[in-house]
Amino acid sequence: MARIRAALAKLADALKLQHRLRARAQRRYKANRRRAFIAHNEKLRAMAKADRMRMGGHPRAERRAGREADRAHHRELANHHRAQHYLGVIKRKQRQIHKLKTRQSDLEAELKKLSKVTIKGNKAEGGTPGQRWKAVCLASVANCSSAKRRNFYSMAGTWDIDHVITPGEEYGERSDCSSTVTGWAKAAGLPDPNGTDWTGGYTGTLIREANGWKGVSESAMRKKGWGYVVYGSGTGHHTEAYIGPGNRTAGHGSAPVDFGVIDLFGTGPSGYQCFIYDPK
Repeated sequence: MARIRAALAKLADALKLQHRLRARAQRRYKANRRRAFIAHNEKLRAMAKADRMRMGGHPRAERRAGREADRAHHRELANHHRAQHYLGVIKRKQRQIHKLKTRQSDLEAELKKLSKVTIKGNKAEGGTPGQRWKAVCLASVANCSSAKRRNFYSMAGTWDIDHVITPGEEYGERSDCSSTVTGWAKAAGLPDPNGTDWTGGYTGTLIREANGWKGVSESAMRKKGWGYVVYGSGTGHHTEAYIGPGNRTAGHGSAPVDFGVIDLFGTGPSGYQCFIYDPK
């Protein structure tokens, strides 16, 4: 059976099957993100219209506009959830293409190499800032893989970044890409990259260059060996921690915290921004 699986994997690699599946998932992710954005704006317009109708004394028109807002909100959520599904597919295909190891034994062996770092609960001690950053990211991935950490994704809920390594946020709390990167910074003993004193954040605050975090080129981030990436223009739509080696990242874009790559969406350097901690 092992030989058959190996032969099928070799055939799929030769046919570039995973590349095609990754490209399809990337297209569908972007399309659903775009539809969610359109629906969001439609919802805001309908809500504003409902307010105008109410202030103008037109209750029937207000109710119609309210129903329009509800339908747009439903479309927004549906497309957002589909986008998150395809983000999970993209990350799986990138791991297969780039041969990123996610076996528990490999993760534990990699953590052992960071012998100067000790993780106690949700805090890393010892070593350099970069070593602590890598250790907390790897520990979160390992704990998801071994079921020691809760595996779910949610952009809604209360803000909790103090359980990012284990056991993870409680169900009903927020557990998404930006809260995870923020939690890793805190666990590694680094300052808040959002500049909000750990009270909240999202991809739009992660690009502020606060508290010694600075935007740099991809080559500068690779040279540093660690940092984080924010994807998309404007306020961004996803973030991953850069941990290396090579182009490997770690992040929370679907249920598990797992590995990705810098060029996750195939957009090239213009599609993402890189950040490092450099207090000088």
